[in-house]
Amino acid sequence: MDKKWLEVEKRQHAALDKFFFSQIPAYRDHEKHTALLCVVYHIGNDAYVPWIPEIRNTGLAPYKLAEDDTLLLGDMEASHVGTDKDQYRQCLIRFLQDSKRSRQFTIGPVLYTNAVLGIIKMFENLAWGRTHLNFSNEERSISLLLTFKDGLWNFHNNVFIQNLWFRLLGYTLFFLPRCGKSEQLIQHCRQQTFLTEPMLNCLPTRTALVRQAMKEYLERMEA
Repeated sequence: MDKKWLEVEKRQHAALDKFFFSQIPAYRDHEKHTALLCVVYHIGNDAYVPWIPEIRNTGLAPYKLAEDDTLLLGDMEASHVGTDKDQYRQCLIRFLQDSKRSRQFTIGPVLYTNAVLGIIKMFENLAWGRTHLNFSNEERSISLLLTFKDGLWNFHNNVFIQNLWFRLLGYTLFFLPRCGKSEQLIQHCRQQTFLTEPMLNCLPTRTALVRQAMKEYLERMEA
């Protein structure tokens, strides 16, 4: 590549780094934002963080972080992941991976811990909403029918809140083994209050896996 273009590219990367570095603190310090950031970072890499048509359907962006989502993560389309239109997300990923560039905001235990705390808050908000919106007994007990194929979870019914719980449990399973020590998270793992939500009766396997992951987290922190 021509030296002139190398210099242009270097300046572009420097400008992008400056932009990312100025925006990331809000995502690290706001737990729900951190959860969205970590999902965007890993999306499509695991059955617990699967491909989805739009980031807003992750279960983290429907509350539309709006003007606070300065990186516009909630507006990304997962269908662009791995294509030429995915360059912005790839730049963000490389920034988060490089400790020399992202410094204290490098992807790691601190971000994952805040992400899980943000997801737990989402669970609590959903439980509050279920209680106050008076879901019928039929809606509370309905089974969630789904299959996993070609990197996608396919939902065979359209019960939005169960689908949402399913995704949030998956994110918890993926992030929890990567978390660092946090007294707040330790308390949540000991109490497991959000896992007593009746809506989770339709997701017994995934709920049991989260209980086991929390047990393993406590064992790791107490070792």
